[in-house]
Amino acid sequence: MAEYTQDQLGFLDETSKDEKTPGWHRGRAKKGRRAKRRQVFVHGHQLLGTGLLTIDGMVTKHSG
Repeated sequence: MAEYTQDQLGFLDETSKDEKTPGWHRGRAKKGRRAKRRQVFVHGHQLLGTGLLTIDGMVTKHSG
């Protein structure tokens, strides 16, 4: 690390968030019974973000 200057260093991080409901797309039940869903399934959007922290500040990239 000592061979690099402050201008040559950066810290990269990636994060994501989605609004999808965790669970099966199709229910499971014993033979002869109907599967009951006890939650509302949400087909949400996923948000991804990447950021680079440098000595001059933050550089970000957003994709969704």
